[in-house]
Amino acid sequence: QRQPIRVFIREPHDEVLLDIYRLIGSKRLPFSLLTLLHLNSHPDLQLPPKLTANDCLDAGVDGALQSQLSIGSWILPAAYAGHFDSVVWLRPPWSDQLPDIKRRLVRIGPCPVESSAAAAVEAPLRLDCGLPYFAAECMYCHHLTSIPEAEIGKNSNKISQFHLCSHEFSSALDCDCVGQSGLGQAAAYVVDVDLDYFSTQDAPSKWLPADLISAARSVYGWRGGEIVEEGPALETACRRREQRLERLGQIMMEVSSELDSKTEASTSSEAINVDEVDDAEKDDAQDRTALRSLFAWARRHGNGDSSATATATTWTPEDLHEVLSGQDGLGGELPHRVFARRDSPDD
Repeated sequence: QRQPIRVFIREPHDEVLLDIYRLIGSKRLPFSLLTLLHLNSHPDLQLPPKLTANDCLDAGVDGALQSQLSIGSWILPAAYAGHFDSVVWLRPPWSDQLPDIKRRLVRIGPCPVESSAAAAVEAPLRLDCGLPYFAAECMYCHHLTSIPEAEIGKNSNKISQFHLCSHEFSSALDCDCVGQSGLGQAAAYVVDVDLDYFSTQDAPSKWLPADLISAARSVYGWRGGEIVEEGPALETACRRREQRLERLGQIMMEVSSELDSKTEASTSSEAINVDEVDDAEKDDAQDRTALRSLFAWARRHGNGDSSATATATTWTPEDLHEVLSGQDGLGGELPHRVFARRDSPDD
């Protein structure tokens, strides 16, 4: 007789990781060789930017792991911990953040600046897959480093690996993603159904003004040139992008304060004497102007403007920066989740 399937409903949905860990702890799920079937409009295959190997061991409700997770970054920490051996992303037709992948072995590990055991313990986790989605999220690392076991307790996952598969979900799934031939023998399956698969649409250009789309791409777009091959050059480009995104986050907070102080009119008309500033200052001023326009528009529409077609949300500068910095690829496209909308107010 078949046993009933355990179902957990969570919002935000990264909280489901606690349920998975409880099932592992109670031996209702095996510790390893789990296959995750991820039905979603978005890959959700990010890593928290400051997450270390030791943080993954502190997985309690108030632990270091849970405090850093978001809806887009809960899967890979579980893969690094050795639980998910395979991840299958089943996506709608318009979700092109990752190409169709029948099978790709991805390694996760510390990415230290210096070559030492101490540096590896404190280093953030990154992965060795240079696909545009991961590179634009600053997750690529060319030199993953093992951690001596003595430095990380009993965790044997010094560098972990998992199989990634991506394919459009349809009734005729002809990809070699699912099944023993594609992913090997799974000890158990975890099915993750995210409702944004049914409610989120493509193309923010349908409701975001064209000038703001251009502004967002110019500010948050990839600046790695034509670097597309995995290697040291791509890693260097990712580190530069990481530094730039940190600066953009600071500017976004400053812009928010300006608008809160009702100084939008005066600050938006600031003139720049290009003969008196260097290139860095010029870029900074141009970024500030673009972010001011983006945040002012998003805040008006997010607060329920009658003409708004975006989901009614009160945007914070942190929220807007997070979604704008999450790129779809090297082309500098906006992420599909930036202005998620529903087909009707009743959906």
